[in-house]
Amino acid sequence: MSGATIFEVQRRVTETEADIPVHVHVGYMNILFKTEEDAINYFEKQGRSKIVMGYGYDDFFRYVIRKYLNEHLTIEPFDCKDTSEYIRDENGKFSLKMYVPTD
Repeated sequence: MSGATIFEVQRRVTETEADIPVHVHVGYMNILFKTEEDAINYFEKQGRSKIVMGYGYDDFFRYVIRKYLNEHLTIEPFDCKDTSEYIRDENGKFSLKMYVPTD
């Protein structure tokens, strides 16, 4: 699974002591991408804003592109049919299915 890419989901908090908006970790989206480019294309294809310098935004959340390091993926993707699932290979070893972009 080396080199896989995921989205970290963060919630924007505007009511802070210093009146400076901060982002709080919510979880990791349950979808794996082969490349960062696949993640960017998926995000933009869903009608979201453009990803700039690894960050994408909507009204309440920030989506941060991260390398997958075996994080627990708990947040549903934008389209539930894209959810990563565990698959078993011919040797009985489990791995997570990668998202395959469609045109």
